[in-house]
Amino acid sequence: MAGGTTPDAVALAIWEAVHTDEPKLRYAVGADAEVMVAARDRLTAAEWAEWQSEPDDEKFLARAKEVFGADLYNPPSLNARRIV
Repeated sequence: MAGGTTPDAVALAIWEAVHTDEPKLRYAVGADAEVMVAARDRLTAAEWAEWQSEPDDEKFLARAKEVFGADLYNPPSLNARRIV
């Protein structure tokens, strides 16, 4: 995706995860991942499961835009939108 998290940023996160004495279960790498993790934390497990199992693509994408506050499925990514 245009402006997405770079492969070297992901590689660095993997390297750090492998070499740390206290690894985490998950690593959010990049602005897109940070938004997704924060959004997931705002939903209950039941809300997340219900949305993830939505069979209608249009309803799924509309809910994704509502949950994340951005369209994560179409460029530019949140990394490109980030104001520095």
